[in-house]
Amino acid sequence: MIKLKDILTEARFDIGYHAAPGKVMGSINKHGLNPKLSKYYDSDEIYFFRDKTEAHSYAVHMAHYDKYEPFYIIQADLKGIDLKKDMGLNPSQDEIEDSAFYTNKPIPANKIKVIDKV
Repeated sequence: MIKLKDILTEARFDIGYHAAPGKVMGSINKHGLNPKLSKYYDSDEIYFFRDKTEAHSYAVHMAHYDKYEPFYIIQADLKGIDLKKDMGLNPSQDEIEDSAFYTNKPIPANKIKVIDKV
């Protein structure tokens, strides 16, 4: 049985933006976005924003939090990937609604590209 809550928190969109620390970029370039292969991530979810600016803001926030580790903004092709709404990834409390979503499915390297460095 499908629950209304699940319908309201699911989404699909073609392009998403992910912020990743520089220390995992070698693995990402080789294997794509797959947290199961990383010692840096402690969850199985990969988080995306719909908006590039929001991903950039998140990367700036995390770069300062992570002792000024460089962060990269990655654009991902998410066609056919089911996403779930994350209710609190955006560090800006001023936003009424953020555009953060996640998936448990790995995104292969050929579906991503780095578009910015913070």
